[in-house]
Amino acid sequence: MTKCPFPGMDPFIENEDWQDFHLMLTAEIKRQLAPQLPPHYRLTAELSVKEVTNGGDSTGGGPTKGYIPDLGILRDSAAETMEVSAETSTLTLAAPSRHIMSAPSPKQRELRIRDTRNNRLVTAIEVLSPSNKYGDGWVNHRRKVEAYREGQVNVIDIDLLRGGGYSFGIVGSGWYAPEEDGHREAYCVALYTPEGKISVWDIALTDELPRVPVPLTPPDEPVALDLQRALGELYAYSTYPQRDAEGLQKVRPPLSEEEQKRLEGYLAEVAK
Repeated sequence: MTKCPFPGMDPFIENEDWQDFHLMLTAEIKRQLAPQLPPHYRLTAELSVKEVTNGGDSTGGGPTKGYIPDLGILRDSAAETMEVSAETSTLTLAAPSRHIMSAPSPKQRELRIRDTRNNRLVTAIEVLSPSNKYGDGWVNHRRKVEAYREGQVNVIDIDLLRGGGYSFGIVGSGWYAPEEDGHREAYCVALYTPEGKISVWDIALTDELPRVPVPLTPPDEPVALDLQRALGELYAYSTYPQRDAEGLQKVRPPLSEEEQKRLEGYLAEVAK
């Protein structure tokens, strides 16, 4: 049975095992929350990659932006009309210089809690990926959070990545970055409510991960998400390699000298 050698998040995971960790942590959160939910809620893991606008949402409100999974396109005979030969076509078509396959759009998996009494989306939970924290991906994720908030949906962002943009929510008309008032820890969890309140849990590199509330439809009480417990359960059935002090030098983003010494201390204790 594998056990995380650190009191909180394992910084090796970010650049060595992130894809596996992201998928497994999302599944572990679902496994933890499902037994706590009253029977009139449904918890699902869904892909969210595309922005759409429709005339009304499931809450009964007005037009809203939504984020839905990619739609697969089945190839049929109509597609073959692009491959006509010169002998059978009355058109003269120029041959392309070359064919290039574009990279697929990143697919973000998130958990969604719906109240089945009115099919209303109540809370969305997402473990952020690197694509959420750089460039256009960072901007698009912030827009998605705001669209959810405007649609009266609670959002929980779980940021266990030290790299990339560290920011959350909206204050006034601008994005708020923790660096502006000196709050800059390694990790962060943010809970956005439709009322505009943003609750933030700053997590230092060697802090235990927090136990945070997951809102439901009032008067139903929130249920608890214990992230440290989820990390421990995940580690128990993972095959991550043994961590050692020498490997700390390869951790990305690089650790400060003080951070490296602290983590070396934890690894030394585990080795005893």
